Amino acid sequence: MLEAARHLESRGFGLTLVPVTPGGLVDPERLAAALGDDVALVSVQWVNNEVGTVQPVRAIAERVHACGARFHCDAVQAAGKLAIDVGSAEVDLLSLAAHKLHGPQGAAALYVRRRLRLVPLV
Repeated sequence: MLEAARHLESRGFGLTLVPVTPGGLVDPERLAAALGDDVALVSVQWVNNEVGTVQPVRAIAERVHACGARFHCDAVQAAGKLAIDVGSAEVDLLSLAAHKLHGPQGAAALYVRRRLRLVPLV
């Protein structure tokens, strides 16, 4: 996620990194304070692969949607470990990797909420 965000930043897009708590949690209120009406997308890793922190995804989604932005959740580490319900989590985009579910390396999936329209790259 961070590499893609840094690439967009190098292309002139704004990037704000919101610090996490000492335990690695995103504080939804601290995030809300960093959000402005010019924010288009917020991306959060649902489960951290190094320390195992599980983010409060729904609370984060509520704050993100309140400012009119879209919410992406990297659920690669959550797959197979947590119940993933995109409806109750209120995510707009959710990414998964097949190798975490005993699938082939390099294969992935992107969930896109029905109301969200993306411009095709190809």
